[in-house]
Amino acid sequence: YANLIWTLLDYRNFSEAAPLVDEALDYAIKRELPGAEYYLRAERARLRFATGDWPGAEADVEWVMARPEAPGITRRPAMATRAQLHVRRGDPDAASGVDLARRLAEPTGELQRTVPVSIAAAELAWLSGDTAGAAAAVHATHDEASEAGQPWIVDELAFWRWRGGADVAPPESSETPYVVQIRGDWKAAADAWEHIGCPY
Repeated sequence: YANLIWTLLDYRNFSEAAPLVDEALDYAIKRELPGAEYYLRAERARLRFATGDWPGAEADVEWVMARPEAPGITRRPAMATRAQLHVRRGDPDAASGVDLARRLAEPTGELQRTVPVSIAAAELAWLSGDTAGAAAAVHATHDEASEAGQPWIVDELAFWRWRGGADVAPPESSETPYVVQIRGDWKAAADAWEHIGCPY
């Protein structure tokens, strides 16, 4: 369940991910699988954040973070989501939250841990008027992700490099909203985000 949901979230397939999260949580709770429940709640926080349910995302994040016995693997995605949420809300402690999430993510060397944090750092820099900082925040993860070749991850990182003023040539075969916007068609990108279910 957890791996399938994570992949659906990566590919912004929220319509399939949402019922699976509910089904998986029901399965884990009934069978008293707390580690699975913690991770699934962190995934649901990510889903809720992406689809505009920020209070719901915050509730799931705080539920996970309030359990000190939770395995570290569940705290990392929850903290990354909390950092992104604080950035978008303009919270005064957003920078410290991004730094803390980064310190937890970087030692793993795993893109699924490092990418959300580098994107939060890029968005924080861009919203603060530091366009060069936005590009710098995702430079290393973009290079690593390009080798892995997952289009949504590569395209999102390329988008932040582009926002930061870097010369970016997205793959011609990609049609994610990130690439559509880089190409200059902001209206089509906005329509695509609305269709996917991402109001922000």
